[in-house]
Amino acid sequence: MNKILLGRHNNFSIYWDTTASQNKHTLITGKSGTGKTTALIHLAQMLHKNFETFYVLDYANCFPSNISVSEHNILQHPSILNPFSNHLLDSNAVHVLIRYADMLANLFKLGTRQKPLLTRALLEMNLMTATTPISSTNLFHSFLTFDGNIIRKDFALLAYCLAAHDTKEDYALANRFLDLILLAKSLPETKYPSRIAMDGMPANLTILRFPPVGPSINAQLTDLFLWYVWYSANEQDSPSPVTIICDEAKLLNWNKLGIVRKILNEGRQHKINLFLAMQSLTDELAKTALSSIMQPDLHLAFTPPDTDCRSIAKLIFNKTTKDCLDLLTNLPPGQCFAKGTLCSDRTPTFQQTIQINIPHEEEL
Repeated sequence: MNKILLGRHNNFSIYWDTTASQNKHTLITGKSGTGKTTALIHLAQMLHKNFETFYVLDYANCFPSNISVSEHNILQHPSILNPFSNHLLDSNAVHVLIRYADMLANLFKLGTRQKPLLTRALLEMNLMTATTPISSTNLFHSFLTFDGNIIRKDFALLAYCLAAHDTKEDYALANRFLDLILLAKSLPETKYPSRIAMDGMPANLTILRFPPVGPSINAQLTDLFLWYVWYSANEQDSPSPVTIICDEAKLLNWNKLGIVRKILNEGRQHKINLFLAMQSLTDELAKTALSSIMQPDLHLAFTPPDTDCRSIAKLIFNKTTKDCLDLLTNLPPGQCFAKGTLCSDRTPTFQQTIQINIPHEEEL
């Protein structure tokens, strides 16, 4: 399926031509209640034949659970529980170890003095076995877990290796991981049942539920998961497409060197696609991130909040005249302006902005 049905304009069906698109990232903007989540669900329905793997990042437990085959607590995902288990098992071990150190240094905002300590601790983690003496006097000893005769290589073990050096700087760095350790260990392991997919929904769509904690920790959990997806795709000669849906993109980490902006800029090389929805670009996003958020090929603009009218009009229509502002602010719920690589039943691929009606599930 190379042409993805977006909706209707008058009596014509309007499609997103993914074969002519530079990337398959999507940005959906508009104030609350205008139809953003409906558009995300509709796109997932239309795209399931093109993409093999879908993830929904659900921070507020608001994405409809009846559309998924499986749901998981993000804390039980391998990217969180066991992120470093394989990084010395291949021939490119040194390179992989260094990239994990880079990832963590960026994720936890570590300085140049701390990164070598982190690299050393990662190396020591991989040298530990079930027969390695484990000191019960180490603060992080109680957080270590064992699976049979194998020490699980998670953040607790990384912190344990750092604290074992008993220096002020190592110990301070070990404590940087304590929030995630305590969160992963203390919250009950909520297991979500598998569900039978509704007609038209991908059988491989997974909703990742997040714990009810502050946005800072959830942003770190998201970054760990996205790095996991990124490295998994990099390690495959022919990676399978992965689409990640986020209905609250304001909660992502938009750091200049972060994984979100990396995927937006380079994800098409590894078949990683982001579907992002947010209410306001002006109020919810740093100005330095605007260039990256504009990387998506498809932009669906619903009625924006007042603070966004002029900026969205400029992005959608390339001008901010009164007529453009009136068109944006008078959109009924469920209707939006689509800008991207589009086509219709009678028109070949074109690049322009067009008003469409997003169908609800019962209309498909």
